[in-house]
Amino acid sequence: MLLLFKNEMGEKMTKSLKFGKILYRVIRVLSLAMIGYSIAGLVLNIKAHRETNFDFILTQSVALFLLSFVPTLVERVFKVNLPIIIEIIYLLFTTACLLFGEIFEFYIRFSWWDNILHTFSGSFIAVLGFIIIYFLNERKGVTFRLSPGFIAIFCFCFALACECVWETFEFTIDGIFGSNMQRYKDNIDYSIQFSGRDALQDTMLDIIETMIGSSIFCVVGYLDMTLRKQSILKEYLYHADKDAVRRKVKALNFSELEEALEQMKKEKLLALDQNDEASKEAAFESEEGKEPQC
Repeated sequence: MLLLFKNEMGEKMTKSLKFGKILYRVIRVLSLAMIGYSIAGLVLNIKAHRETNFDFILTQSVALFLLSFVPTLVERVFKVNLPIIIEIIYLLFTTACLLFGEIFEFYIRFSWWDNILHTFSGSFIAVLGFIIIYFLNERKGVTFRLSPGFIAIFCFCFALACECVWETFEFTIDGIFGSNMQRYKDNIDYSIQFSGRDALQDTMLDIIETMIGSSIFCVVGYLDMTLRKQSILKEYLYHADKDAVRRKVKALNFSELEEALEQMKKEKLLALDQNDEASKEAAFESEEGKEPQC
């Protein structure tokens, strides 16, 4: 039984799970290392080739560390099983934004970095919106079903709402630490501040790119739900949800499972022995109760 249980775990799922666990650990270790580095910089006033904004690095590192726990929090609060591939993409995306984009300044070194991430984020957040709708629709006791058009509009609005929250975060951080997340001033000389449309250029481009990315997914998702009898994404989420349940069971200690099986066997054998003894006693009593024949 144990061997059959192990064989049910697909090889691809096992590799994805291992990669996901490693990725979680690596990101948290990196974020903790950056937190320690920024604290040391604040305390010892360490300066590299140019003055470094250690409080800004500390904020981004703490945000990355906390965001790494969001998938687990979502699963526990809403009692859903997120597909492992979604968790991996989420972790890679947050790392690309905060660690590489902000701390390592990829946004400044590579002009296309911000454009790619915001366009991709639109599609990815729309996918998250679809997952939310899927799990709400598939819950037991739900008596309504949402139309494909409404789902597409919800996913689009959900992506824009998340983009609005992100831009608010950037605006707040810039106001507190004097950073340049919204690119309202020159990347080299912070004393040069833009005005008019130039100051809004980065923020508006981010919103437009998110709209483009989310629109692409929403259109494809709408066509998938209306033109096909079985939605590809729904079918994938259904199987991914079952796999999530299996991987949680797999996370149990197999030695404990073996011990439980052995205990069940012993209890079953004991019950059989007790039944045999009871049947023998009943047979003996019935023989004693018979009158001797002359």
